[in-house]
Amino acid sequence: MIHHFHPHLDIIFNTLAMANTNSDIDTDILAKIQVSFKNFLESGQAGAMTVGLIFGYVVRGITR
Repeated sequence: MIHHFHPHLDIIFNTLAMANTNSDIDTDILAKIQVSFKNFLESGQAGAMTVGLIFGYVVRGITR
């Protein structure tokens, strides 16, 4: 009955079951965040975001 209303529950339950049985899953979230932030800085995305914020602030000031 629940499957009729929520067809994606089987996918969720299967994923959770696989996560519980798979012991080699990397759960070091802080290390993943650190690697992602380092990549964010090294790829130039931080600079692009800064330029975009400054540009948006200037355009907002001009159009007010």
